[in-house]
Amino acid sequence: MPKNPVKRKKRKQRQAKPLRSLIVAFAFTCLVIYLAVTAIETGIKIGDTNEKIKLAKSQYDAIIDDNKNTKNLLKNADENDIIERIARERLGYVFPDEKIYYDVN
Repeated sequence: MPKNPVKRKKRKQRQAKPLRSLIVAFAFTCLVIYLAVTAIETGIKIGDTNEKIKLAKSQYDAIIDDNKNTKNLLKNADENDIIERIARERLGYVFPDEKIYYDVN
């Protein structure tokens, strides 16, 4: 007596459903792991970028303050004062009878 082909087909469909579910679950798990890793990496990059922004802002503020001081110096000083200040700060010059003390602590 031949076996019923309809029963055979249903049996194959029953066996295929768990396998399909397993593949879909595995793909979904991989997707979730990928998204989690990507989110963590993006968070780290954002933190690094924020640190760079803070550093750049502090450098910018220091340059702005230096520019203001230079403008005030140029506005309020005469030529000899400017030359003396540049010689002292940038070149390390002193007057012959002047003594310089350095704090070594």
